[in-house]
Amino acid sequence: MPAADAQVWTFPRPKKTRRRPPPPPAPQRAAPPMSASAIKAEHLSAKRDWASSTCCTSLRKLIASHGPALSPVTSAVCLGLGTFDPHDGSCESKRRTHRQFIAFLTMVEELEKLAGTRIECIFQEPLFTAAERTFLTGMGYRVVDHPVACRAVTADSLLYGVHLYRELYEEALRTALPAVFVGTDWDTWDG
Repeated sequence: MPAADAQVWTFPRPKKTRRRPPPPPAPQRAAPPMSASAIKAEHLSAKRDWASSTCCTSLRKLIASHGPALSPVTSAVCLGLGTFDPHDGSCESKRRTHRQFIAFLTMVEELEKLAGTRIECIFQEPLFTAAERTFLTGMGYRVVDHPVACRAVTADSLLYGVHLYRELYEEALRTALPAVFVGTDWDTWDG
């Protein structure tokens, strides 16, 4: 018979957090890595398709109509674009990355028209291969490692980061709120 003064054990349950678990190791590559020229060829094909799309037209109109109310943009920071050459060769992943890249460049082009000057573009993506870096730098863009791009965001920047984690947004927005932000709505992270 248990003693009257016996203690009952209480086991605390771990709190759920919004912290992301560490990423799994990168899968083995299904095909040889793409060259910078092969990435460029895919880019040019995707760009031709994009130019005739209603998405392109709508995005250009949106920037042209709202852009004059913005302070002039002098830099554009693109975070977490994704890889143009996924390990599994996924056509959908490639297409998504090219579309996001081309949409970003379309926004930059329209903002350059409004500013009357060239806008520096900075890319930060941990998955970029050497060929992807060569492709982007060959187009005149800067490719940097974390946290350089996050620290480059200023009040006259375009910050473009679709589907990133809260911690990365917090880091990028810590110094200043950009003139233009394209990414996950902050309300998604509240609650």
